Amino acid sequence: MSRIVITLTMTLVIVLKSYGQSIEGIWKNIQNDEVQSHIEVFESDGKIHAKVVELFPTSLITHCHKCKGEDKGARLTDVLLVNNMKSNDHKWTDGKILDPKSGKKYACQIELVDDNTLKIRGYVGNPLFGKTFYWHRVL
Repeated sequence: MSRIVITLTMTLVIVLKSYGQSIEGIWKNIQNDEVQSHIEVFESDGKIHAKVVELFPTSLITHCHKCKGEDKGARLTDVLLVNNMKSNDHKWTDGKILDPKSGKKYACQIELVDDNTLKIRGYVGNPLFGKTFYWHRVL
């Protein structure tokens, strides 16, 4: 009987720990101590993507004027900011992130720092040469 209780307890701990590691949800992007947007991180076809779901009056950028193709001039709520990220242990890699200010796409790594903080690194070539920013969980 005690083995069953121990086994069930360990299974529950493992399930809860893996549940806490999900990066899916709504995250807030903060710049200059003000919330700029809410971003939905979601899974589709086994890959992670992210899109802006809400812009705030404090948003510094609302449209992607320098984007190319169908995204040129589009409202940020209509473009993917992050796409095609693949899970790699506790990081997500091999995808791209859009810089809406420049319209350029960069290689990207995402790491869950804790249950409520995402570390996003956009870079060219080597992750040492890039920019890191953080998103904070809303939901």
